[in-house]
Amino acid sequence: MDIERLFVTQDPGEYGEEQRGVWNALCTRQNEALRGRACSQFYEGLEKIGLDFQSVPLLDDINTRIAPITGWTARAVPGYVDSRYFFQCLRQRIYPTTVGLRSAQSMDYLEEPDIFHDVYGHVALMADKTYGELLRKLGDVINLTISDQDVLELTRLFWFTIEFGLIREAGDVRILGSGLLSSPGEAIHCLSEGVEQRPFQLAEVIAQPFRIDIFQDVLFIAESLEQLLDATGVLIYQIQERNGIRWPRSA
Repeated sequence: MDIERLFVTQDPGEYGEEQRGVWNALCTRQNEALRGRACSQFYEGLEKIGLDFQSVPLLDDINTRIAPITGWTARAVPGYVDSRYFFQCLRQRIYPTTVGLRSAQSMDYLEEPDIFHDVYGHVALMADKTYGELLRKLGDVINLTISDQDVLELTRLFWFTIEFGLIREAGDVRILGSGLLSSPGEAIHCLSEGVEQRPFQLAEVIAQPFRIDIFQDVLFIAESLEQLLDATGVLIYQIQERNGIRWPRSA
């Protein structure tokens, strides 16, 4: 499939007074929930992309700020993107970004991503060069996946790093994952005694099942983004070996 067929045009006219109010409420509430909890790359990213809490963001405006820094762009999609096409986009430094916004009645939880989750949680971090390289490298894995097991391991690695990862920073555990950064309940819960926090080990991560409909009860703490980059390289090598792909080990 040509990934260009995934993308739509973002219409600023879809964001009226009600949507602006929801956006402001989501940003304000989440900013408070994350106080002292989020990683430094997240706060730096919010500043770099110039995120305005008063107006629903336009992706073209964000791209003018982020693309010169890391080469990444956010492109509009109407909703959920199949995982294989999603990772193909990452390989090209494109983040498929949902442009719909939840309603005031659905502020606390959505089963599928919306523009708040994608921009506030994901795109802000893409202004960090190491994080951007991690996303791209995860996208590289999709070209190697052959079996359902390959896809499962890639999905679990993405889930426990990009979506629901923790990271150690100056001796403290901070939030890295976008599913945590964009959810007030998860932001509080993930650093509580109700969560088993384990040191990041690739073998454990790709063997750990998860559910999407509950607060997470097991999370993994990375020591750095560089550790996650290295782990992704190891997964690439393991998939190559398992499938008899005799390429040089990926950098």
